[in-house]
Amino acid sequence: RHYRQQLVGPEFSTQINTNLQGWREEEDWRGQPIEVGIVGDSFTFGIGVEAGQRFGDLLRPYFPGRTIFSYAYAAGFTPAHYLLYLQTHQELIPRILIVQVFVGNDLGPDLAETELIYREGRLDAARLIQRVIVPQGYQLSGNREHPAWPQAKFWLYDGLHRFQLGGLLLRTWGGVVGRWRSPHHLAGLSELHQGSLSSALSSLSFLLDLRRLVEEHGGRMLVLMVPEAWMVGDYPAQCPYPLALLLPQRLVAALGEWLRVQNLIYVDPTPFLSALE
Repeated sequence: RHYRQQLVGPEFSTQINTNLQGWREEEDWRGQPIEVGIVGDSFTFGIGVEAGQRFGDLLRPYFPGRTIFSYAYAAGFTPAHYLLYLQTHQELIPRILIVQVFVGNDLGPDLAETELIYREGRLDAARLIQRVIVPQGYQLSGNREHPAWPQAKFWLYDGLHRFQLGGLLLRTWGGVVGRWRSPHHLAGLSELHQGSLSSALSSLSFLLDLRRLVEEHGGRMLVLMVPEAWMVGDYPAQCPYPLALLLPQRLVAALGEWLRVQNLIYVDPTPFLSALE
């Protein structure tokens, strides 16, 4: 709260200021009704850009006089966290909630990092699990003991990915198997993070709980999808997921189909970003 820091990275140097609530906002919230609230991860928080340049800030000229706040990072970084935050702080439920979903680690690993604690069937608390860094990603565990085989697989995959043909074979094989084992409209989601379809759907299910909570308070919810760079441009070598060379936007399409089936309002900026590309 009321934190000040210069955040420096290889490609940026930005000033981070937070308000009384711990949000990256200059204005403190004083109890007034919030008309537009935004939850999300680093894209919503604005890593690498100054305050005023985030997508939430760009809404303000279109809604003059409206109360708009971004809750990142105080609300967490994955849909389960957002649900817990708004359940705990129901006075912050806005008329319109924008939920930014990154078509990447939001659909699996971010949820896997979290131990969810339920009480009487209701999400009651969350605890982050220790990360252990390994060459091809990280493993998650509550202790320091890790089987040798999973780490050996990461080394094997890392070695194969160093060669273009090896990476192509891995991605294609994983995509074919994932598509064969999954329902048609979810086949693209099965390619996320080594075929972790169940983890992706678990994370997405919290969007339904969020919508229910917001609508119980008379609000509406919108999902803003944020695609990875390889889904927008033509850089398949940067893509670790299966079949990217053949169907680069299938993951985004699969997520959009799931959102449509669930009657969730969503925005997919991929066509706009591709046109800019």
